[in-house]
Amino acid sequence: MALEKTKDNIKNFGQRVPGVVLNDGTIVDGNRRFTCLRHLRRDHGMDVLFEAIILDPKEGLSDIDIKRLELNLQHGEERPVDYNPIDNLVDVYNDIVVNEYFTEQEYVLNTNKKLPEVKKMVEKAKLMVEYLEFINAGGKFYLARDLELDGPFQEMVGILKNEKDEEERIRVTDMLFTALTISKNKDLTRYIRRIGNDILKAPNREVFLKEFDDIVNDVADAFQGKEKIDLEAMRQLNSKMKDLRNEAASLIDRRADETAISRAKMRPIDAFNTSLKTLDTIDMDHIGRLDEKNREEFIRLMVRMRGMLASFEERL
Repeated sequence: MALEKTKDNIKNFGQRVPGVVLNDGTIVDGNRRFTCLRHLRRDHGMDVLFEAIILDPKEGLSDIDIKRLELNLQHGEERPVDYNPIDNLVDVYNDIVVNEYFTEQEYVLNTNKKLPEVKKMVEKAKLMVEYLEFINAGGKFYLARDLELDGPFQEMVGILKNEKDEEERIRVTDMLFTALTISKNKDLTRYIRRIGNDILKAPNREVFLKEFDDIVNDVADAFQGKEKIDLEAMRQLNSKMKDLRNEAASLIDRRADETAISRAKMRPIDAFNTSLKTLDTIDMDHIGRLDEKNREEFIRLMVRMRGMLASFEERL
């Protein structure tokens, strides 16, 4: 755990890098170091102080200046910080979408990130906000962090980029949110990927979505009807919806298995098509110019191919 590593390092060697704080006590850089020092004082009785550079906003520093400094310190190339990915999404959402401190391009200039990465983070952040609203927990970002939903959101962004129709996108989003919320699967990232690859890209997609509609409505009603949603409330609701969870899992498994069986049946045809495309690349003129040795090898391969085709016909 990163916090424990930092605490052990400070305990053994002291605070090597100062933090940055505003004169009202707001920590711009060094939250983890400050937390570690508090724990060392509380748990080990160490006489420690938080060493920091103090900034005064009255000296011409705007909110954007402070945020830019925070980004530069946190994402500088020489000192990357391994923050929780959900915390990163929250920062991106607040800085770019809510407060509009930066455009996506300006965010790139102030962090060690590429523009496509920032764009994807914004998409994931918006999806996270949508999800929390879906489960009636708007603004409770800690739920996404505690449930480790960064991976599933990553998969969903890839799935939803293929949904060009807005109504269909909403329908698929709600289905994915529902599957995520009541899933019994421990590997949620792989679970969402399986739905995307083995159901939403398959011929039985529409049948599945229609079958899943009632489950979506029941789950949405259950969460929206709850006054307070936290981890404990989610556990209680999932416990009460045991039959619904089993129904959803069974439906997803059944439709995904259908796709797997269908793809397995198509493999011989796919292989045959690939072979024909390869044969189409053979230049007839080159065949006529083969020397004796290569001509014999070519004939040998044709004889072998005729034998394989004869075997296929017998099997049919």
